[in-house]
Amino acid sequence: MKIYAKDKRSWIEIEHYGDENYSSFTFEVFIDIGHGKFHGKNIDVHFLNVDSFIQKLECFKTDKTIVAMLTGTYDNKIWFYAPIQNSIMIGFSLGDTSVGDIKTIDYKISGSIEITPNLLDRIIEEFKMLF
Repeated sequence: MKIYAKDKRSWIEIEHYGDENYSSFTFEVFIDIGHGKFHGKNIDVHFLNVDSFIQKLECFKTDKTIVAMLTGTYDNKIWFYAPIQNSIMIGFSLGDTSVGDIKTIDYKISGSIEITPNLLDRIIEEFKMLF
């Protein structure tokens, strides 16, 4: 599933990855703010709280004080929140870890995109189909 920002320049994508022997998700973000572009992708994310996330996302439709957060391995997260009335934001933290000879290094890209509020129902249905 791919979720586009309101301005159509930035997006967040989550896709099923793997086969019957090993199943995970890719989590990818592309951000274009005009004077800068940011891109990150992790191809091996396992999401940990799918059922409670979808339940909270359903509640978020009518109660915008709720924050619906999906958490995953390597500190990957995506969350829905409403900072002001008639606005929906998706926050994200996309990360990965590299284990080297000398030390472990964590990599991360984080931020938020604003989405068109009337797309929320479709996004919830896409999450249900994805998981």
